[in-house]
Amino acid sequence: AQVGSLAFSPNGKLLAVGRHKEVHLLDAESGNRVATLGGHADVVRSLAFSRDGHMLAAAGGPPARFGEVILWAVDSGKPLVTIHGHGDCIYAAAFSADGRRLATAGYDKLIKLWDTASGKETATLKDHIDSIYALEFSPDGKRLASGAADRSVKLWDAASGERLFTLSEPQDGILTLAFHPSGKQIAAAGSDKFIRTWDLAERGGTLVHAMAGHEAPILKLLYSPDGTKLISSSADRSIRVWNAATLEELMVSPQPDWTPALAFSPDGKRVGAGRFDGSVSIYVAATFQEVVKPLVAKK
Repeated sequence: AQVGSLAFSPNGKLLAVGRHKEVHLLDAESGNRVATLGGHADVVRSLAFSRDGHMLAAAGGPPARFGEVILWAVDSGKPLVTIHGHGDCIYAAAFSADGRRLATAGYDKLIKLWDTASGKETATLKDHIDSIYALEFSPDGKRLASGAADRSVKLWDAASGERLFTLSEPQDGILTLAFHPSGKQIAAAGSDKFIRTWDLAERGGTLVHAMAGHEAPILKLLYSPDGTKLISSSADRSIRVWNAATLEELMVSPQPDWTPALAFSPDGKRVGAGRFDGSVSIYVAATFQEVVKPLVAKK
């Protein structure tokens, strides 16, 4: 069963792995499974911990039917709220900084905001004209960025839902984006195999780098927590590490399969990688040596 998503808990002790119909919580040191969160309708395509670590949002849903999010209480392993509200499966979910709101997006081209206490929808943001694959709040929580198959990255005011501006340089669909930890820059990539970074201002973005990063579509981008490195995974079966400021390539880690799921530990020392073949590895970020060998889900 493919790995759809990965996320480290804010204290770095747990690695959540989204699989078909369930989430596995692993001890991040040993890789041993400590809990299974079941009952999802389909592959869990996006995972997000609230900043305090108490809630885990697991999003997905069956394609062409509906989108689903289950909000889990991490400590008890019990579901808090189940949300059904999109007309198609969800590919991206992100918590606001205070944990009170969850943003979701996916195949139905819509972004929805939810109250995490009640599970009620508070807003729908419409402007994309194709499936949305990436969604992230800025580090200060004031803006929301979305990336879609319509070749655009859009920035939104997180409080009002107003669309602020669109970054339209990409030549093909966006599959992944990431805010720099400073909040002053954003990176995005996808089907055109290029990594692009923009400096962000109040009402627009300036393209800084556009570089061919991989030989096939880029599936995931992440900044290191200290903002010095950018890592990318691709359908060319590699993970690459870049200098975040210059986009100079620092390292390549060949992979046995596509790696659609990547996660940095909060201290920046480890990287989790989840693959289409169902395996998960945990690497030392500085060297890309495996600390936890490929884990395959045991029934």
